[in-house]
Amino acid sequence: MAKGICRRQRYRPWRYRDCGRRRVHCPGGGRYQFIENRWIVQPLSSAVAELGSLDRVHMPMKTYSSLFFLGYLFSSLSAIAQGNLVFNGGFDSSAAGWVTNVSSGYYNPWKGNPGGCFDLAGSISQTISNLSPGASYFVSGSYDVAGGTLVSTPSFGVTINGNIEFEVAPLDYNWHGFNFSYTATSSSALLSLEAQIHGIGLGYRIDNILMQPLPKLAGNVAGTNIVLTWSTNVVGFVLQASTNFLSTTNWLNVTNSVAVVGSNRTVTVSATRPGQYFRLKL
Repeated sequence: MAKGICRRQRYRPWRYRDCGRRRVHCPGGGRYQFIENRWIVQPLSSAVAELGSLDRVHMPMKTYSSLFFLGYLFSSLSAIAQGNLVFNGGFDSSAAGWVTNVSSGYYNPWKGNPGGCFDLAGSISQTISNLSPGASYFVSGSYDVAGGTLVSTPSFGVTINGNIEFEVAPLDYNWHGFNFSYTATSSSALLSLEAQIHGIGLGYRIDNILMQPLPKLAGNVAGTNIVLTWSTNVVGFVLQASTNFLSTTNWLNVTNSVAVVGSNRTVTVSATRPGQYFRLKL
């Protein structure tokens, strides 16, 4: 058995069993596993009646790829889907909302990814409010080198409250993306993007700056299907599926059509194939 996996065998219907961390109510019988703070419930039968009887379980998870919808177990997250907390992260018409100075650079209406962007020569910052202490957030954006000679020392960085969360030494002059997760320690945080760090004189363009809560992936059984849902407030995430929960490479984008129902995006998948795992990935 792989390290870190706690497995219990078949157990009676309507009984609680405990794997040392969290109690799971699993009517209809079956097996369950506890893997790195994640519950997986695997029904012994693919009968839809059994799938429909599984309870919803809260599963903490330390990743910025969102929570998994594991097998036929529904996941939830305490962070509220507030949408992008960065004001004017797309620099569509100006640099309004950002703190700049004479050495920061200037707004560029033409060379963004797409549209406008900010030509960064120094640093630019914004105080992000309405954070939930203890909740995890996903920070992402786009950058490219505006001018200068490429070197192997990092010259672009992103900080939160003065702590470097991301830095890079680009290998070309194309647009690239950055992303990292951040766990809030208070209700606000200072987000800064900086060029010419470590004394390297490269200018950058930045665009599409986002800070959003990790989205919640939920599901409901509907006949022989499962309807997966997540909020429209979060942007950029795609639904992926795998038959191997522990794999880091065998995740494929789900090609089923995405519909918008109210404030949620929804995807309908078949419930007749047990052992499928789903996640949201940026």
